[in-house]
Amino acid sequence: QDSVVAACASIALWSCLQSTGYKFHHYIPSPAEITKCASEYFPFLPRHFPNHGLTFEQIALSFRKYNLEPYLVRISNILVLKYAVYSYIRAQLPIIMGFELYNSGNVSLGLHAVTILGVNTNQSQQCSLQAEAIDKIYVHDDQVCPFAGMELNGLKRLSTSWGCDCKAEPRFLAIPLTSKIRID
Repeated sequence: QDSVVAACASIALWSCLQSTGYKFHHYIPSPAEITKCASEYFPFLPRHFPNHGLTFEQIALSFRKYNLEPYLVRISNILVLKYAVYSYIRAQLPIIMGFELYNSGNVSLGLHAVTILGVNTNQSQQCSLQAEAIDKIYVHDDQVCPFAGMELNGLKRLSTSWGCDCKAEPRFLAIPLTSKIRID
């Protein structure tokens, strides 16, 4: 990854648009094109390149650029995350997850974005809904690998594959929907 051209959110968008391009028949842009179009309507931001990341609004704007409707879900707890992820992954839609990363000393390392690709459910667990049995999500993380695992082992945070004892606290999900999908 060229860190001058694209930060994690641009790569998460690029990964997400690979799937939606195939599914909804739109042009699949390069990471540089994504970064440029995400900054297009923000004239008072510094230069497009080098890029240090995108905001939630820029991610949503990027979806609209490719005729997709952004559906944003604010994550208030892990159950909201599980229900939303299970629903959209079952519908075979990619999901961008934005989260705050914390080190072992509980110090924030900043915001990060990944594309959720799949889930693992613990079938031995007794749950009223299948979404509640999710114990791991698999993400495309530009800092680790395409199928990095993140374990849901608490009420608020997820473990990461970063090689340190870092935890991720989910903040939002961004789901690209075609305008033909009229329900959340």
